[in-house]
Amino acid sequence: MKRHHIILTAVLVVQVVLAAIIYWPRTTADGGASKLLGELTADEVARLTIEAQGGERIVLSRETGAWNLPEADGYPARDETVMAFVDKMVDLGSERRVTETAASHERLQVTDESYQRRITLGTSDGSEQVVLLGSSPAYGATHVRLEGEDEVYMTSDLSAWEANTAASGWVESGYLQLDTADLQQVTVTNAQGTITVVQSAPDQWTLVGVVEGEAVDQYAVTSFGQRAASISLLEPLGKTEAPEYGLGEPSATISITLVDRTVTLRVGAKDPLDNSYVIKSSESPYYVRVSEYVVKAYVEDARETLLQQPEVTE
Repeated sequence: MKRHHIILTAVLVVQVVLAAIIYWPRTTADGGASKLLGELTADEVARLTIEAQGGERIVLSRETGAWNLPEADGYPARDETVMAFVDKMVDLGSERRVTETAASHERLQVTDESYQRRITLGTSDGSEQVVLLGSSPAYGATHVRLEGEDEVYMTSDLSAWEANTAASGWVESGYLQLDTADLQQVTVTNAQGTITVVQSAPDQWTLVGVVEGEAVDQYAVTSFGQRAASISLLEPLGKTEAPEYGLGEPSATISITLVDRTVTLRVGAKDPLDNSYVIKSSESPYYVRVSEYVVKAYVEDARETLLQQPEVTE
């Protein structure tokens, strides 16, 4: 029995050693100086497409030096964010080789059909290089393969979560950003009626039309007025209004009176899939999608919502 155990142990040790030999990262013959994308530089990259396995994707394009979302009619992207990502891509090294055979691609999640991210970098002359990000065997480590090559490498310089397929990861989150001190009046019309709140002094908001016997919920009124100054987006949609946005008969219309102008926001219909809304600001040529939380009060609140409710006695 002991001899049997010794043989099994020896076989296990051999298997572990062989696995280490096959899959342990290797340095390249030139000492690790080469890059996965060869001589490609960040300045040459003019288009970037990031795809996730589930079908989500984002396309970014550089025109006249500025990055944008071409599928959203050129909505501006954050140049510094895109360029930081492109810099990481072109600097990916090929010194930590994990395997040289295609047989390991599926296990490492870097096949042409199965991957964590598929990243296409295009240049102005139309050429493209595709990088596949695969599994992460440990924190700060990601398998990576250049499409068309069998070799798979390990990198600590890039992870799948950095290759964001959501537009909100590449653009400024603030669709509308106003100084609350400049707000004078906010009027909202929705299915419940019309509500108007006025700011008479900094952070001093009142509800228009209060009658004797009514008591205002000061916190609710202040929040109702100030929240109109900051609208964050989920996704830019472009410059063309589509019927499915529901803006022909808005769920709410928000009129914001400032010291020097009036800004109008139209809120469309709720999307039943994710409860988001499409909105359009008079300050922007773009339609955008926002979360339910951003506009919920303006769509659902009635005037009575901003009043103190009488205590219920038994």
